[in-house]
Amino acid sequence: MLANEPLKNKSMNTKTKQIVDSNVILRFILKDNIEQWQMAHDWFDDAKPKSIWLTDAVFLEVAFVLQSVYRAQRSELIDFLSAMLEYQCFEFDKHVLPDTLEFFSSTNLPMLDCYLVALYRQNQCQGVLTFDKKLQRVLDSQIKKTDV
Repeated sequence: MLANEPLKNKSMNTKTKQIVDSNVILRFILKDNIEQWQMAHDWFDDAKPKSIWLTDAVFLEVAFVLQSVYRAQRSELIDFLSAMLEYQCFEFDKHVLPDTLEFFSSTNLPMLDCYLVALYRQNQCQGVLTFDKKLQRVLDSQIKKTDV
């Protein structure tokens, strides 16, 4: 099976989810390669609900590339990524990724720092080890909110 072909013979493979790569998401958002955009569009449109796994790593890489390479403004990035999370075909962490976006839209922190805060807020870790003073202040404010 070629890497760019969706799974077709489900009887040979009992796994029903496919993982989407960041380049597919980027082509879909940017429409800078019409042939690849159409393929991505068809894959997403034809997919059953929650049949495409959008990993945290891919989500963060898309955000990074849109900001650093394509110079997307923060508000554009929020719009792109929020719309992406609305697609019914995607399965993703329903708590951490939306919380990451929510935090990203209300702070000036980089997306990765917002992701760390979201993990912390979702009680997936005891704390975050960091030398980043700005991130530490935000984490400290989150600790105070939970202590109240």
